[in-house]
Amino acid sequence: MSVQYHFLYPQQCHPERSEGSAVAFESFKVALFPNWRRYIQSPTRHTPGSVLGLNSRQEFTVVANHNCGFARLRGLEMSLFVGRRGALCLLCTALLTTSCKTPSRIAVPQSPPAGWVDWATPDRVATLAGTCAANSRVSHTVESADHSVQIQSSREEMRPFQGYLEESLPFPFRPAGSSGARRVLRLESGWLVGFNHGEFGGSLWFVDSKGDHSIRLLDENATKLMRMFGHAYVFTNADGQGFGGGAIYQVSEGGKIESKADFADAPVAFAPETGNSFLVVGRGSVYRVSLDLNSQLQLSKTDLSRFSPNSLTIGADESIYVGLKFFVLRLLPAGITYREQWLVPSKCKQFHVDPEKRDCVCDGD
Repeated sequence: MSVQYHFLYPQQCHPERSEGSAVAFESFKVALFPNWRRYIQSPTRHTPGSVLGLNSRQEFTVVANHNCGFARLRGLEMSLFVGRRGALCLLCTALLTTSCKTPSRIAVPQSPPAGWVDWATPDRVATLAGTCAANSRVSHTVESADHSVQIQSSREEMRPFQGYLEESLPFPFRPAGSSGARRVLRLESGWLVGFNHGEFGGSLWFVDSKGDHSIRLLDENATKLMRMFGHAYVFTNADGQGFGGGAIYQVSEGGKIESKADFADAPVAFAPETGNSFLVVGRGSVYRVSLDLNSQLQLSKTDLSRFSPNSLTIGADESIYVGLKFFVLRLLPAGITYREQWLVPSKCKQFHVDPEKRDCVCDGD
């Protein structure tokens, strides 16, 4: 019996043209689909470590090349057939999702942003850090500006309700029963209009350019509408808080839903990564998601639900920064995975929870 593995991968990833390939190649053929190529690998030439294992959802993670990033296979289509002389052959066909990335150089990790230090106590993240974040009234947001990562801190304050967000449209539009915040996104043939009223529910609509006709697309809380790499996306959550899960939808310029990715924890913020993928932080983790939404790979290990993630950005050294309560999580590239680094202000390496103030208090360095 002979076995062959047929893998498809994006055309921009040329394993034969890159150095340090993690897989040896037997042949190279033109793709079955536009902008895709195929290679055939014999198991006898299989390099140990290129297949990273089978997870609980029966998905393989395969490294095509360490300079081409890595991708999660959505599954294996397997078929048995009989050869000319009765030899039994197994054909395994898999589609590599477009999370490929070809960096021009290997980035050297940089020091944390000025005024921030590594807490360096990873064994206490699930206990002390989680308790501190859950009680903290301070949140940190992250963004990239002037080729560096900027961290802004704010303290929660009780403020009177000043009304829901109401992004503008060139015409009035609020269907009966559509309450809460309104977000809009311009499409080529009209508008996406999303409503979010938390636990009371929400909806997503497509409205033509003049506002004369509308179609209800979803009965979910629309928490974010954005455009990325020429595609329109909608973030939703199931219960208004995001702990009941959520999804990302891709919507065509004509107002039709094209694809969907479900998440156990509702997506909160995103950061464009390459022409093939983007990063998403949910209530509980960080993911790499392909533009077609057919692939998602969890990058962080710690459950972030107690840390209330709010923002996400990528540093010049390809580190991933996540804004949290009290902390900033930094994911440092470590081969094909990431190493977690928990950052705190330099004056907050020591801290404790004050039950009277109901706050996490810094004790100094």
